[in-house]
Amino acid sequence: MNRSRWCCVGIAALVFMAGLGALAEPCTITVQPGESIQTAINSAPAGAVICLAAGTWHENISIRNSLTLRGAGSDKTRIRGVSAETEGAVVIIHGYRSPEVQIERLAVVEGQAKRTGYPFYTLIAPSQGIGVKGGAKVTILDVVIQKNSYGVYIATDAAKVTVRGSTFLDNRHGIVVQGSSEVEISGSTIRSGSAIGIEIFSYTGSTPAYAVIQDSSVSGYDLWGILIHGNAQASIEDSTVSENGGMLGVGIGVSQFAQATIQNSSVLDNKDYGIQVSDEAHVTIEGCVIAGNSRYGVLLYTPPCIYTTTPSLYVFEGYVAGRANVIPGPGEPNANRQASVCPDTLRFLTTDQGGELDLRWGR
Repeated sequence: MNRSRWCCVGIAALVFMAGLGALAEPCTITVQPGESIQTAINSAPAGAVICLAAGTWHENISIRNSLTLRGAGSDKTRIRGVSAETEGAVVIIHGYRSPEVQIERLAVVEGQAKRTGYPFYTLIAPSQGIGVKGGAKVTILDVVIQKNSYGVYIATDAAKVTVRGSTFLDNRHGIVVQGSSEVEISGSTIRSGSAIGIEIFSYTGSTPAYAVIQDSSVSGYDLWGILIHGNAQASIEDSTVSENGGMLGVGIGVSQFAQATIQNSSVLDNKDYGIQVSDEAHVTIEGCVIAGNSRYGVLLYTPPCIYTTTPSLYVFEGYVAGRANVIPGPGEPNANRQASVCPDTLRFLTTDQGGELDLRWGR
């Protein structure tokens, strides 16, 4: 799992941006309510800062060139989707010119699903708050994204996206990362939806998608708080994943050939499992509090922990390591109600010296 160079550059850039917050670039164009944002984008020079006054726009937007789109505040400036013409996205960023785009201090709400009629059924393309394609470099800063099928949808092989200080509310999926894209999520809240808070996925054999999730919270999703699968890679640090549960209710799921490092985080009060690991996934868990989950704190998808009539399907054959975690079991305060871990061989996760369980083929 080695995208450290990009991550360090990203963190340095965020620190630099925070230090210059008061010296933000002046507006190139200011758009008032009733005027078209898209018209301003189409006429703006590369690198322009397009400022939106307080108000609500009923508009879908396509961005192809480098620019900053700045609102008056996420509680004051709102863009609401009105059609599915921009691929169902309120804001769609096209990456074939590798633009650098920053969206800040506004709200993006209610993308419209695209419906295509057929003689016997209707095809529905889910809505997106912000869609990112191609080789775009995108920063989403202090943005509220609400009531979309996908809050942010990154379906591409080359995008680099930073989400900082933003709030995702009532989106079916909060953030979806696919292909070989890279995303850094920090200081953000992803809450309340009927599917997955953060999903990171790459096809096996491709360059993996990579995500860094720091100082953020994910809660209130019906299936998974965070799901890492395919051959995707993720680092979760100083974050809270809690109270996920409806149809399923797993805090963090890692499956197939995915790799995840989970450090100094809290995984609390999820309906089923705190952390579930299956297939040939590789997971390291250190310094975490995993408590109050309705079944197990940490579960490997393997008998006797899981009953399955198809032993080869999803059964854990991977690698788990870790140390210094707090994972209470029955009889302890804030216990995981069925057991702290399953199987019992994972008890090393709670010791200071730690250990590993390696079931990879040939080991």
